[in-house]
Amino acid sequence: MVISIAQIVRPIPHLTVLPPQGLRALIGPRQREMQANYDSVAVSEEAEDEAGGVMKEYGKSVIFGSTDGVCFSMVVVSASVGCGLEWEVILTLAVSALAANCVVVGGGEFFSSRAHRTFMQAASRREQWNYKRNRKSQIDRLSLRYQTRGMNRSDADLLSNKMSTNEKFFISQLVSEDIGLQLPDDNDTTVLLDVMVMLISYFMCGFLPVLVFLLPYFSHEKEIHTEEMYVIFLVVGSALTLILGAVKSTFSQAHWSSTALEAVGVASAASAIAFTLADYLSS
Repeated sequence: MVISIAQIVRPIPHLTVLPPQGLRALIGPRQREMQANYDSVAVSEEAEDEAGGVMKEYGKSVIFGSTDGVCFSMVVVSASVGCGLEWEVILTLAVSALAANCVVVGGGEFFSSRAHRTFMQAASRREQWNYKRNRKSQIDRLSLRYQTRGMNRSDADLLSNKMSTNEKFFISQLVSEDIGLQLPDDNDTTVLLDVMVMLISYFMCGFLPVLVFLLPYFSHEKEIHTEEMYVIFLVVGSALTLILGAVKSTFSQAHWSSTALEAVGVASAASAIAFTLADYLSS
């Protein structure tokens, strides 16, 4: 006995076939809702990525500036103690040296960043002139670069031609492939803000262990010797360096223990050299 599809469908009275317009009307609101949810999630993720990038960039300036500040204060104080200076002189010398070195570090960082930006902008203008003069040769050159990295010719040509439709992006890729560096920002505001964040971290964290030499102002019953304060200073400075070195691992692929020991080792070696030379030369 042969049963047709019509005989199977006919006993179901509520089964109807919707026209395409009706089907789109049913699923349209649901699609719009899903698209709205997707757009909101995409916008929130983009905002989080942007905020995370900003925090990571300035976080790097904070960590590196703080580490340099602590190491510098350890060197200055160690040399001062090696010379046999009193704690009042050591405190004055450490604070003034930290403040003065902020100008040196900040100025060097700013002018070197500006020189790097000028160099990259010159390379960008050169690539832009070549792009406007002979666009085809620049596309072929970028395609050849991709082929040398293992991409087949058809894919490399397709990718290079697609990117060439956006002149700014295409030129940045050419500069990156030729020099191996990314184009920096076009204004000084970002560099200045980055330098200011680094300098504030440099001075504050460098001054933190120096606060140990303020103990005589608060200890009126017992006299605290300079050597005792120096030992406490070294413990505080080494602890700060250890913590900052461990946090530095978030900006690299190294393990936190490795970066922490490296930071403490460099600070300890520099302090030992400063103390030894100062003690030898002053005797």
